[in-house]
Amino acid sequence: MKIGTDGMLLGAWSLVHPDAANLLDIGTGTGIVALMMAQRYTDLEIDAVEPHEEAHAAATSNFERSPWGDRLFCYHAFVQELLDEEDMKYDCITCNPPYFKDAGIADDGRSLARDTETLPLDQLLVCAYELLNENGSLNLVLPTQLYEQLDGLLTQIALSRKRHTRVRGNASAPYKRHLVELVKTAEYLQLEQGELTLEQSRHNYTPQAHKLLEDFLIKL
Repeated sequence: MKIGTDGMLLGAWSLVHPDAANLLDIGTGTGIVALMMAQRYTDLEIDAVEPHEEAHAAATSNFERSPWGDRLFCYHAFVQELLDEEDMKYDCITCNPPYFKDAGIADDGRSLARDTETLPLDQLLVCAYELLNENGSLNLVLPTQLYEQLDGLLTQIALSRKRHTRVRGNASAPYKRHLVELVKTAEYLQLEQGELTLEQSRHNYTPQAHKLLEDFLIKL
C-alpha cells in the first residue's frame, strides 16, 4: 500500500485533547496515521488495529523501526473484536475508512482496505462511540459521498461535529474530501469550519497545505 494523501491529511490535521493519554487508529494499513500522531504527541500511547495480514505485518514492522516503537502497538483484528474487551477505552480515535463498494476488483490488500463492506460507516461510528471515553474524539477523512451520509447517521448515534474542513485538489476543483472531528460530549455547540486547497499548480503546494504537511514530507 502506498502512502496516500488522505492518510497524510488525517495524520497532520487530527487533534487530541491536552489531557489525552491514548489513541486508537482504526484500519491502520501500514501505520502512517499512527506514526504521524506518535511524532506529534510525544506522550501518547497509540494502539492500531488492522485485519489484513500483510498490512498488519507492515505496520508492526514500521512501528518497531520507528523512534516511537515503545508507544505503538498493532492488533491483528477487526475493530469490532475490540468491543469485547472491557478495558479498551480511548481518548482519541483516528480512521481513514474504506470508501467504495468493491465492484469486481481483484481481492488484494489495497481493495480490502478501500472496501466499504469491510467496515461500513455506520458500523465504524458505533464502534468508535463504544470505544471512546466520554470526552473522546473521533477524527475521520471522508469522500464527499460518505460525508453526506453523516447527517442521517448522527441522528442515531450520540456523536456531534466539532470541526470540519473541506479539501480540494486545486482552486478550480470541487471539494472531494472532508476532514471531520466528532465528539461524544454536547458542549461544543459552535462547529469550527474551514477549507483547504492542496495545490496552486501540479506539485506546487499552497502555503496552507505546506504549513499543514511540512513536518512530515521531505520534499514539498
